[in-house]
Amino acid sequence: ANAQRIPFTRVRLTAGSADETVNSLTIERRGLSSDAVLSSVVLLDETGNQLGTEKTFNSEHKATIGSPITIKAGQTRTLTVAGNRSAAASAGGQSVSLSVTAVNGASATGLPVMGTTHIVNETLTIGSANVSASPMNPNANATKAVGTKGYTFASVKVTAGSAEKVRITSVRWYQSGSAT
Repeated sequence: ANAQRIPFTRVRLTAGSADETVNSLTIERRGLSSDAVLSSVVLLDETGNQLGTEKTFNSEHKATIGSPITIKAGQTRTLTVAGNRSAAASAGGQSVSLSVTAVNGASATGLPVMGTTHIVNETLTIGSANVSASPMNPNANATKAVGTKGYTFASVKVTAGSAEKVRITSVRWYQSGSAT
């Protein structure tokens, strides 16, 4: 199953009068969740490219992520701490957040930085709808003169699932093929 990458925290790092090298960031899992709610955590650069390898939490709910980057004197880099979720999980009602607790290899102020808290719930059942052709659907191409009135060109049937009500707010038709 595919993993889902969720951004949690953005960190702005600015170098002073000299270049600074950041070797990694130490992050901590916080919130009312287990460490397993995230299969791994990563550090992303400004373009979304992963820096370093995916890491899992240690026994203190922490991980050291990223790879060495240099921030030029007077420049700022914005990095994103993200968590990976397994698509096949069964966490119900857990709230998880990630906090940056250390910038390794460079001086840093303003720590810890805690990001957004996410509620994880794969056990929630939401509404569904099944759409099919209804018995009144003509199921065939038809040639009609311009101005024909009262002709059923399509008919659909929407059946709501049993979990909750479903509201249809619009139906959109599009031309597929040629029209003469």
